[in-house]
Amino acid sequence: MSDQLVELETLLPKLGAAVEQRQIGDNLGRAADRLKDSDKLIGRLKAVLDIARDTNFNLDTGQAEALEELVEEARYLANGLENARTADNLHDIADSYSDFVNSLARVDRQLRTHWRALASRDFKPLIAIGNLLTQLDVEADLGRRLMECGREATEVRDSISAEALRDTVIRVRNKRHELDEERVAFTSDAEVDEFLIALAEGRATLRLVTASVRSWLEENDALDSFDILPTS
Repeated sequence: MSDQLVELETLLPKLGAAVEQRQIGDNLGRAADRLKDSDKLIGRLKAVLDIARDTNFNLDTGQAEALEELVEEARYLANGLENARTADNLHDIADSYSDFVNSLARVDRQLRTHWRALASRDFKPLIAIGNLLTQLDVEADLGRRLMECGREATEVRDSISAEALRDTVIRVRNKRHELDEERVAFTSDAEVDEFLIALAEGRATLRLVTASVRSWLEENDALDSFDILPTS
């Protein structure tokens, strides 16, 4: 009996190590299963951060807090992956990975809502301005491209990936910059440009019909083409 006890005492450290190794194996398997799509998630995270930076996402307090939480979750996960040594460490990785994925999904959803608001404010008027120029039959090609840019920005589908959304945001913002320069060069007058924007947004008043605006409208045979609100 004493010999068996001695043998058991000898085996206990090995048994403990075996149990620990088995726990590491099980937890590693779970962690590896969670991490199998990590490359896609890293790409998604980068796209989300790019969009957030380029669209001033963090100017809203709630959005800023969600973004900060996402960055902290990503930092915590990266630190855990770098320093994992035990079964408990690996178990924590699986949990922190889930937290990171949830935070990323939350910010992704908020970004899409944020972009829809920006697109409605900054790009929807381009559709009206483009349609206006097309109807005037002046700079019809510019009008068509303005409408295309506005529609691309405002008709983004929720189903596209974060990477595709980022590429769309970059593309339409660059297009808008180029088209704005072209439109200003076409009107050649800040007052005319202001009038066209107001007209497209349905807020043009007689106050905006300055001498230079009237001259431009007459040159383009458009003076009688619009409904102008009386000055309030």
